[in-house]
Amino acid sequence: MTRFTRIPRGFDLVAAAAFGTLWVVAEAGRVPPLVDSPGEALRTWLVLAGYVVAIAVVRWSPAVAVSVITLVPILQASGVLAPLGPTQQPIYLASFWLAFAIARSGPSSVAVLTLVLSLIQATMIGVSAQSWVEAVDSEPAPVATDLTPSGPSVAILYLALFAAAWILGYVLRMNGERSAERRRLAGVEADLETVEAELEVVRERGAIAQEVHDVLAHSLAVVVAMADGARFIREKRPDTTDGSLRDIADAARNALVDLRGLMEELTDQTARPQPGLGDLDALFDRIRAAGSAVTVIEHGEVDGLTPAQELAVFRILQEALTNVLKHGGRGGEATVSLDWRGAGLAATVHSRGAESPDGASSADLSPGRGFGLRGMAERARLAGGWLTAEPTEEDDGGFLVTAFIPTAVRDERVVA
Repeated sequence: MTRFTRIPRGFDLVAAAAFGTLWVVAEAGRVPPLVDSPGEALRTWLVLAGYVVAIAVVRWSPAVAVSVITLVPILQASGVLAPLGPTQQPIYLASFWLAFAIARSGPSSVAVLTLVLSLIQATMIGVSAQSWVEAVDSEPAPVATDLTPSGPSVAILYLALFAAAWILGYVLRMNGERSAERRRLAGVEADLETVEAELEVVRERGAIAQEVHDVLAHSLAVVVAMADGARFIREKRPDTTDGSLRDIADAARNALVDLRGLMEELTDQTARPQPGLGDLDALFDRIRAAGSAVTVIEHGEVDGLTPAQELAVFRILQEALTNVLKHGGRGGEATVSLDWRGAGLAATVHSRGAESPDGASSADLSPGRGFGLRGMAERARLAGGWLTAEPTEEDDGGFLVTAFIPTAVRDERVVA
């Protein structure tokens, strides 16, 4: 809503009353008294009454206001109402105010109609003025009429002033609408920033949950597998129990270190080393120590992964091997293949003798189905690659995870 339209509409009634009062005071001595010439006086005061009514209702009913200021000049030109003399023509200032007000705050259709109808108003006012001039010229007494404006000049002047008032109101209207639009856009942008901040919080929560899952799920799976193994061999080979307990303690201690580092990173923004390709051997050893056989096959030379991509590869392999422990226990087997001979790293983890990770097929890659497979697929995507996970065709309960991470820098001499 613009500043002009926020003015109380009661202001129009006050303005109309003030306009009528001032005009009555100014013209009381010039208009014939009602008792002497009631017809002529009534024809003159009805003109004033029409403009007073138009001012009063300009914002309640702009169509009525424009109808009044168009009808009054027509009635004057036809002789129903008295034409105004040169001293009374300033009453048309009311028309200019109405033109401004309607163009400023009235409906667009009425505003355009008001400008079009000003042509009729100017024509009728010019006709009335010309009739008055001719009546004065026909009087026998010498009257200096060279200073009296002619009908066409009055019409042109009226039309020019009316158009100027209308244009001023319309310009202010456009400026007000643009200001309101800017305020609305600013409000929308503020809302979007709020939504973006909320989405960022949700993304951060998801990232934290994924990181906690990756850190703890692997270590706890190793601890569980080692504990189960120690319990099974305790009676037959008690001498190996101490070694198993040490491995369990080491795995739990590593989990605590990883969790503490994660908490420090989240709270104090303390940088901590992120695992990469150099930590894969230790990862494979932990899985083997937990009782699952891991065979690693590498082709080509390591080259071209960024630290973020190395972290993604580590987490993907960690999650895939953790699933082997969770679903295959100490009897699970996994073959890890790392092939660097193409345009990136092609990694596969083929597990055997275990259920499908998360107890499902590759459909678990869809959003909202847990952090395991979904997390691996998301990490591969963010690293610029892709990941699939599906049961193997062999009837051995196997599962195959395949990922591809493009290298950031490659030697042009390397061929697939």
